[in-house]
Amino acid sequence: MITKDASFWVLFSAALILFAVFPSIVIYTADLFGIQSPVNGTFLIIIFILLIKVFLLSIKVSKLESKLTVLTEEIALKEKERENGNS
Repeated sequence: MITKDASFWVLFSAALILFAVFPSIVIYTADLFGIQSPVNGTFLIIIFILLIKVFLLSIKVSKLESKLTVLTEEIALKEKERENGNS
């Protein structure tokens, strides 16, 4: 999990550096999609990618919350069984 997140940020940063070094890529992409300002296109792409990342992280948090609920219930049941066994 940590490796996947780290690789995302490394690739994202590399793409931004690539766009900074070769602005013609951004200009060509903006012209291709009919965006008047390449900067606006860059912001649009960045915001879109980050929204997807936030959505995926939200899904991950929801799954972890579900697992935490199940684990808490299992621990409570085991403690209750232990109490009933000792009585």
